[in-house]
Amino acid sequence: MPTGANSCVECHMPKRRPEDVVHTVMTDHYIQRRPPTHDPSKQIQEADFESQGNYRGEVTLYYPVRPKRTLEDELYVDIAQVHDGADLKSGVPRLEQDLERYKPDRPEFYVALGDAYMKVHNYDRAIHWYEEALRRRADFRPALEELGGALTAAGRLDRAVKVLEKAAAPPLPNTAVLTDLGGVYFIQGDLDRAEQRLQQALAVNPDIPKAHNSMGLVMVKKGDWSGAEKHFREAISIQPDFADPHNYLANVLARASQNAEAQYHFQKAIALKPEYTDAHRNYGMLLLRMGSNNEALVELQETVRLDPDSYFAHLVLGQILERKGDVLNARAHYEKAAQSPDPTVREAAQEALR
Repeated sequence: MPTGANSCVECHMPKRRPEDVVHTVMTDHYIQRRPPTHDPSKQIQEADFESQGNYRGEVTLYYPVRPKRTLEDELYVDIAQVHDGADLKSGVPRLEQDLERYKPDRPEFYVALGDAYMKVHNYDRAIHWYEEALRRRADFRPALEELGGALTAAGRLDRAVKVLEKAAAPPLPNTAVLTDLGGVYFIQGDLDRAEQRLQQALAVNPDIPKAHNSMGLVMVKKGDWSGAEKHFREAISIQPDFADPHNYLANVLARASQNAEAQYHFQKAIALKPEYTDAHRNYGMLLLRMGSNNEALVELQETVRLDPDSYFAHLVLGQILERKGDVLNARAHYEKAAQSPDPTVREAAQEALR
């Protein structure tokens, strides 16, 4: 074979994007009769395997074959029933019943039930079972990590910080925990600690989109707009289908009057997450500043459809409709805005109603 023949064959093999890792382009070594129809330079939609007929019925044990199931057999079958949300309706009560009956010593079983409750957004029950895992082993990192997430979701931020700090303790730096910890500190308004923890996460692994997104938010709060833009762009470059940094980057660009690029990122955020209320509202305000009143009206109407308590959007809708002469509908939006807990919005709406 001539020198370089392998590379020549490689060059002529078609490229494709795998459905499970859509951000990569691979050489297809399976040479098909017809070339792929999709342009590999363009990203494809990630396959939604869960909606494509994943098994949702009863889970049973095929191997190993035993005359009678052991205690562990029962528990592992229960976990399989709730794993990836396979059958939460019947699986969660069954796993809970068996844990209360057998009371195993291994914390993993309790974490599995906590995870199942997190899937149905029952944070109190999730917290209970993560705590049960820690009663079996106080230093069990998976339970600490998940408990921190459940406490954060439940709004118990002070305790979440304590738990996540324990989970983040040496000797093993956990970038996911450090990222979550930075996020909690940000919510609490402790920007310096948030930045410190996020920097620690990114020092270990600079390719964490969630950490870059949170760092961008910290930079916004600190007034470092160029730093914020850098982190939002980095988050997008690592994970192009992450809607949040598209929305936040668009806000930064809109502030700098870079309207065309801001429009692109607002549209991208909405395409990725159609129910993204903040993106619809922020895009509507940009369109209004650009003089595109009809398009702004559509985005703000979608905002209040998704969140009827978006009082500021109601106020702006009232103003747009009043200018159009639609006094009746404008009044309805002003009346809703007048219920706002924000005194500025409330007073503006009350003034409009006089």
